[in-house]
Formats: sequence, structure tokens, C-alpha cells
Amino acid sequence: MSQEIRVHCLVRDPTRVPMHGNNVVTIKGDLSQRHFGMSEEQFTALCEEGFEDVIHVGACVNHVCEFRDLRATNVESFRDIIGVCVGSSSVNSRRRRTTTTTAANKACRLHVVSTSAVYSSSHPESSGYATSKWVIDCLATHVGMIVPSLVQVVIYRPSLIGPDSVSGESNHSDWLTRLMDGVIRCGRVPMLPENEPHSLNMVSVDFCSNVIVNEIISMRDQSGNDQSGRDQNGNVKAIDITGVNIGMGELIRMIVEVVGVKEQPHEEWFKEFVEFVETTQHGVKPFIERFRNKEVMMGVPKSEAEKMEMEMMEEERRKKRSMMSGVIVSKRSSSMNKEYTKEQMRKFIKVLQQHIETQSHSQQSK
Repeated sequence: MSQEIRVHCLVRDPTRVPMHGNNVVTIKGDLSQRHFGMSEEQFTALCEEGFEDVIHVGACVNHVCEFRDLRATNVESFRDIIGVCVGSSSVNSRRRRTTTTTAANKACRLHVVSTSAVYSSSHPESSGYATSKWVIDCLATHVGMIVPSLVQVVIYRPSLIGPDSVSGESNHSDWLTRLMDGVIRCGRVPMLPENEPHSLNMVSVDFCSNVIVNEIISMRDQSGNDQSGRDQNGNVKAIDITGVNIGMGELIRMIVEVVGVKEQPHEEWFKEFVEFVETTQHGVKPFIERFRNKEVMMGVPKSEAEKMEMEMMEEERRKKRSMMSGVIVSKRSSSMNKEYTKEQMRKFIKVLQQHIETQSHSQQSK
């Protein structure tokens, strides 16, 4: 008989979370506040729930803000998350002692969703968001090494998370979706080569979710081993989640195919795009300077010196992968091929276009 799983979800506004059955419990909380904005009594009660797994996926994902603006939500909240894990481990240990003859600890398993950007977070142009995730990455590793009997840590480092592979839905607040939305509304795209060597590595959000869920199931199956979150040498487990490389020029070409927008030379396009963004106050405005230069937009080095610098950065990332103290890194790669990924992106563009048309019709009817 399969064991029923009950999920507690910490959200800012429980009324906005769709409910599916009775096994999901929403808890009102805010990561930017101490104890998630709860009273001491409420937070203590949360710590005494006795959670077996805690999935830390909450963060302020903003690549424009500086680290100091993200620290409260992305970093300071981790202290209370560890508090919940430690409290749960104590409760689980007491339960285990009353039901079995062994007095072994029942450590809470903490699943921390980080980002592949942590490998380049030491670079001067690294965003405040990437830096905040790097700090959490280090803190999680430290906790997993120091108190493994209380908290077993697994760190997940996905590349750029793309739309759902089935529905085509995406996070409308991320920079790529904002850019795609903006160029569709503007009706113009820049002329970019399709076969540039510098691409975005994208992985669907459902593939990331499946990797995490499968790891949780695997660790639950090994629950008799209190070191299931570590390898035989005591290293904390980290999992890189990667997808298929796809170029910005390829994405632009798909918009032309699906929507039928006008192509323009990059300089001419950028001038009109900025005017559109300023006039409409479109959500892509905070990221607009990223697209001023054609080569920068494509991720192409502007000079031999910059090319050498990028190669050195890549070497630094490889060293970080192998030298990150106390962490053993494995990899989960999507099995989807390039053509299938392109079909997913076309579906994403169609869904985005439908959202835009629905919003437009709604505004016209008012």
C-alpha cells in the first residue's frame, strides 16, 4: 500500500493557490520577514510539524536588483528554513524512538533549488540574484556537512528554466518571457543569425520538477540510511539539471514563423523597441540595455580580449565544479532533442500570443 503524502506549502497569499484534493495545506508566510511573518507560537508549531522533506524553491528572482535588495528574502530566510528542518528532525527522532527499537535519528531532508549561475557568481557582472543563490548554495553545503544527523542536504542547479513542455505555460516575470512578450506586442524583431555558437541552455520546468520528485522518492526509499543525502565520502549531493542549447537567433526566427512579425536590422529595431517599451511601460524595461548591442544580445564576445576572458571564466566554472568543498556533483540532462525543443518553444510562443490577444480583447471590451 502506498503511503499518503501530505504537502504543506508556504505562500504569501493562500487564496491564489489552486487546490487539488485534501492533501495540500497552504500556510501563509513571507520569506522576506523573520519567521516568515509568523508569531513565535506559530513558527514553533511549524517547526514541530515533523516534516520529512523540505523543498526550498522560494526566492525573489530578479536579475536587476542588487544583492542587498535581495538579501532578506533570498538569504536571511534560510536561517528559519534550517530552523524548520532541525525542529522536524527532533520531532521525527522522538516518533521513531516510540515506534521502533532503534534510537537512530530521522534527519529532515532539505532540497535546495539553486541555479547553474552559481558557477559564475564571482564575476564582476554577476547579478545580485546569482550572488544570493551562491551564498545559499554555500550555506546549504555547510549545514549538510556540519549537522548531517539533523539535516540531509541535496542542492539542485538548473540552467535557464523554460516553459512547461506540455502546456507551453511559462513564468511571465522572467526576462526571456518578458522579451518574447515585448517583441510580439511591438510587432518587430531584430535580424539575428540562427546558427550562432553562443546559445542559451534551457530546461523545461516540468523536467526540473521531475528530477526533484524522483530524487525525493529515491531518498525516501533509502530512509533507513541516515547518510542518504551524502555519498560514501560524506560529500553533500548536488545535481546539475541541463537541457538543450538554443540560440537567441533561433528563438527570434520562431517568433517570425509563428506570429509573422517584421524583421529589422538590429540598430533600427532597438530604437523602435525602446520607444515602444517607454510608451507602454512594458515589463521588459528593466532589462532593455541587455539588448542594445547585437553581439551582447546573442552572447557573442565583442573582442578577442573578451573572448579570452570568457574562456577563462568557463575554466573557472569547471574548477568550481570539481573543487567546491564537500560537494559531489552529478548531472541530469533532458533527453529531448533539438527539434523537439524547438516544437516546445513554438508552443510557448503560441500560448504567449494567445495570452496577449486575450488581454487585448479584455481591454477593448472595457
